[in-house]
Amino acid sequence: MRPNRTLALIRHNTGLLLAQPGPVVARLLMPVAMIAALKPIYEAAAGPSGTIGVIAGILVLVSLLTTGIVGTNVLSERLWGTWDRLRATARPFEIMIGKTTPLLAVLVVQQVIVLAFGYVAYGVDFRSVGLLSAVVLVWSCTVLSLGFALGALVKTSGALSAVQDIGSFFLSAFGGALIPLALLPAWLHVLAPLSPAYWAVSSLRAALTGDGATTALGLSVLALCTTAAATVTYLRLR
Repeated sequence: MRPNRTLALIRHNTGLLLAQPGPVVARLLMPVAMIAALKPIYEAAAGPSGTIGVIAGILVLVSLLTTGIVGTNVLSERLWGTWDRLRATARPFEIMIGKTTPLLAVLVVQQVIVLAFGYVAYGVDFRSVGLLSAVVLVWSCTVLSLGFALGALVKTSGALSAVQDIGSFFLSAFGGALIPLALLPAWLHVLAPLSPAYWAVSSLRAALTGDGATTALGLSVLALCTTAAATVTYLRLR
């Protein structure tokens, strides 16, 4: 892997991201508004712990929607006719790092904004900044790998939009991010662990309460999801 080629790709993709900032700004502001609106529902369902639940759930839901930005960034290369040229001039890992690094910064900022809002507005106590930082980083990598794999596999913008929208809400819904898991039917409790959103919510809630063991379990599963999606992307880029 050559650092100069990777840095060139990072600069190029950062420019593309800044040229159309609307989707990024929406992803940064949307979770704050949703948390304020849904907090009473979560508290009615789970009591005082509902505040942590709504912060974790909405953060996961909105960050999953960011897969569409990642996928579009990848699919655009194919629609512009530059996909084969990119693959011929850069190695798979260089392409992956070059395209995801700017979006990694967006996802980290998004989650920091949400967590800071919870701290300032609702007095949420962060028991372990270290655990929270690990969850933010690993979950961001999971979202990026899923979005990249999606963009590398689909063939049209319409297909990308449909899969991203439906998939994000579906995974969030039965993973307990959109609606508290306690309010879902019992049979969904069995299926919930199949969703990466379930483990992201679990890890965030555990990190916010200082539960290291539960956080570690969730991070392990998310790391496996990230590896699987990144492998699919790597094979598609070869």
